[in-house]
Amino acid sequence: MPLTHQDFQLSAEQLAAINRYFEAKAQALAQSGDRILCPTLNVHFSFAPVFGRSVRISYDSETIPHEVECQWSDSD
Repeated sequence: MPLTHQDFQLSAEQLAAINRYFEAKAQALAQSGDRILCPTLNVHFSFAPVFGRSVRISYDSETIPHEVECQWSDSD
């Protein structure tokens, strides 16, 4: 299953949600008084044959990522 550019495309709504999430995290960090010199913004794409893709994001050192898209569910 070769990957293509299309596999990494995000809709306008998904990109807006990602930017809102990162902005909210940055504002919360600024309000807390903590300071991170160079925070990282992580967008993680996972692919599973038959099931599709999952897109998760995290801000800096978050240990639990925020899910943007998941074409399968492990909660069943």
